[in-house]
Amino acid sequence: MKVLIIYAHPNPMSFTHAVLDNFVRGLKEAGHQYEIVDLYKIKFNPVLQDKDSAFFVDRDMPEWLFRQMDMRKMIIELAGGPVRKLVAKLYIKNKSDDDLRELISSQKPRDVLAQQKKVAEADVLVFITQVIWMHFPAIMKG
Repeated sequence: MKVLIIYAHPNPMSFTHAVLDNFVRGLKEAGHQYEIVDLYKIKFNPVLQDKDSAFFVDRDMPEWLFRQMDMRKMIIELAGGPVRKLVAKLYIKNKSDDDLRELISSQKPRDVLAQQKKVAEADVLVFITQVIWMHFPAIMKG
């Protein structure tokens, strides 16, 4: 069985890390494959940003919803400084909505795609983190 462990704790001397170590020892003894994704080590950013909208745009999205998102405006705003905004505006000027969908979909960050692939290939997901006031920390929620 392929086990993906999502781990989040900044202190390698913590009780949470001891739980991780014991869990991994059990997996090894049982002969399972595993991988650990340490959210602090990979510097995971849990904050949803404008550029993350690329994950919500695809060919199956209804046309009215795509237009409502005003992706043309967002592409120009996220381009950067005034020169880059001008270049972006000229670049997308004659593009169809389908062309824009393809362009936006191609901008998905590689690191996020790699993590999504790990999740898709796993048979089991395990989350190991501390609980603070009956909640997971923000990095785990993200």
